This record gives sequence, structure tokens and C-alpha cells, in this order.
Amino acid sequence: MRLTLLSCMFLVALAALAQDDHGTVSKVESITYPPLPLLARIHGEVRLSSGPEGVKVVSGHPLLKPVAVDSLEGLGKVWPTQVEVVYHFVLIDGNRITRKTVKKGDAFYRLILRIFKMKTEEVVEESECVDKVDLPKNRIDMTGMPVEVWVYGKVACIQTYSAY
Repeated sequence: MRLTLLSCMFLVALAALAQDDHGTVSKVESITYPPLPLLARIHGEVRLSSGPEGVKVVSGHPLLKPVAVDSLEGLGKVWPTQVEVVYHFVLIDGNRITRKTVKKGDAFYRLILRIFKMKTEEVVEESECVDKVDLPKNRIDMTGMPVEVWVYGKVACIQTYSAY
């Protein structure tokens, strides 16, 4: 009887903990990359300290700090003791760079290059803007210390050449 009661209490506590983790994960997934740092292509880490007295900023870029602090405060009192939390703000570039080998000039030019023992081929890089880049979901890792949170944002492509 006691064993059944203890096992039921354990399962209820485990279910409550799992729901709390799910709530934390969904709150982290809903974080959006701040627009101004996204336009300025600012990325990096924000280190915070969270404990009974509140959230304190340890280090990080001034434009990324408010989002990290608001997010951590929105998670609520997840940890009863002092914990270090690191927010990683990561930018995903929409440019796809392809490299291909092409022959230099025409056949006569390549003959001259061969006579002087020079290369007759060159590697050309082409940049292509990909609009549909799948961003990974924001995630949190609470298994180790410090607790780590990844927030992803997509950088708009910049056209560096024109076909005209």
C-alpha cells in the first residue's frame, strides 16, 4: 500500500516537472531575435546571473541584453539557487556560396599559359541569395552549468553585384 502511494506521488511529481519543462521550452521557442541587432548584424553571447535576488547582467552586447533579461524573467523562478545563464544569439545567413572550376580564356590563351607552366583553370565563387532558409528552433539546455539558450535570427541577403 505504501509502495503504491509513494510510486503514485513520484509519478505526479514527475508529470508536473515534465509540464514545467515543456512550458519553459515553449517560452524559449517564442523568443524573437530583436529587430535592430538583426539589421545591424549583431550576434554573440549575453551572460546573466539568476537567483533569489533576481536577474543580473554579467556581460553582453547592449542591444541584446534587454531581450535576454526579459526572456529570463519571463521564465519565472526556475532555479532556487544562483545560476549562470548564457544566451547565444546566432545569425543564419541567407547567402549560399558555390565554387566551381572554370577554364581561363580561349584555347590560344590556355596554350600560352601552358607554355609558361601557369594554371589554365581558376576557381570562381558565386553567391546566391536563398529566401527560404529554415531557421532552427530556439532551444534551451538545462542539463549542465551554465544553462544555455540559443536564439536564432535570419539575416537578409545583400546583393553585391548587378546584372545590368
